[in-house]
Amino acid sequence: MKDDELQHLDSILQSHKLRTAVESGTCNGDTTAQLAERFEWVWTIELSLELIKGSHKRLKDISNAALISGDSSIIIPELSKAINHPVLWYLDAHWYQCARGFAIASPDAGNPFPLWDEMNAIYKRQYSDVVIVDDVHCFGTNRKGSESGWAGVSQESIADRLNAEQVEVVGDMCVAYLKR
Repeated sequence: MKDDELQHLDSILQSHKLRTAVESGTCNGDTTAQLAERFEWVWTIELSLELIKGSHKRLKDISNAALISGDSSIIIPELSKAINHPVLWYLDAHWYQCARGFAIASPDAGNPFPLWDEMNAIYKRQYSDVVIVDDVHCFGTNRKGSESGWAGVSQESIADRLNAEQVEVVGDMCVAYLKR
């Protein structure tokens, strides 16, 4: 996360008293490390075995973060039922052609666009969670490998899907506040 996004995250933590974060899309573990500096516990989920290897090295000395290998559209519903307090959900497990010129994962390896499944599970919770959807710059576009997903993503669709009390954009993040 960039400095302005981290500052906003810090203000969310002060006002919402969250102690657990769940991240989908670990990638290289940088955001996981930033979350671990701020939360008591961080769960991070990654599907790509190649990215898991790299992020495992990055996160091996962080004692309050657990790296889960798997499809976030399956794991987030499980975690959403198991965690019995408000959570920060950092949703960044979406595949697209990245700047380095290769797809992060192939669509046949799991759910190519797990965002809606992730949000459906979070919506069912009875806690005042905060949900961050990363990569606002992709909203409303068609990205290679996720053609069925990004075109329908907007600040409004996120608010509707989560029945959020408030939704705002900060940097490249869409932040939704749920009140239950």
